[in-house]
Amino acid sequence: NLERLRHFLVEVMYKRQGFHSDKHPVILCLNNHSREFDEHYEVSAKASVSRAKKALVDLECPKVIPVHSAVLALLAHQRDTGVVIDIGLGATRVLPVVRGQLQERAVTTQLFGSANGTNYLLSVLANVSEGGRPPGDLSGFQIMMVAKVVKEDEGYVASSSTAFENAEE
Repeated sequence: NLERLRHFLVEVMYKRQGFHSDKHPVILCLNNHSREFDEHYEVSAKASVSRAKKALVDLECPKVIPVHSAVLALLAHQRDTGVVIDIGLGATRVLPVVRGQLQERAVTTQLFGSANGTNYLLSVLANVSEGGRPPGDLSGFQIMMVAKVVKEDEGYVASSSTAFENAEE
C-alpha cells in the first residue's frame, strides 16, 4: 500500500526521526529467489524493482538503492563475498555473493525447509510415545511446540557428513 509507505516515510522517518531524504538513501531489500532463477523470472523481478524504485522516488526518496537480502546478510558480518544459506519454511536456498553481487545463475533451491525438520521430529516423538498417542496430557499443539523447541535449541547444521557422523558418537 503506497499510502502506508508514504505515511511511514514522511511521518515517522522524516518528521519524528529527523532523517533527510536528500541525505539518507532508502535501501530496497530484494529477495526474488523464491524459485529457480530463469530469464522470465529475471524480467519480472527487474520490473518489480523498477516499479518499487519509481514509487519510492515519487515519495521524495531520490536515492533508492536496490540490494539483495543475501548481500545485506553478508555485509552485516562485514563481508562482501560468501555463501548465504536461507532455510525457509518449505525450501532452502543457497545464495552465492561475490564482491557484493548476488551470482544469480548459481542460486540453488531445494524443496526441503524447516517444516520438514519439525515433521521429522514429530514422527520420532510419535514412534516413541505409547500407542502413537502424545505422552502424558500433552495436546497435539504442545507436542508440536516440543518438536519446535528441540529443533531450534538442540539442533545444528553439520559442516560435512563426516562432522555429522562424528557428532553422533
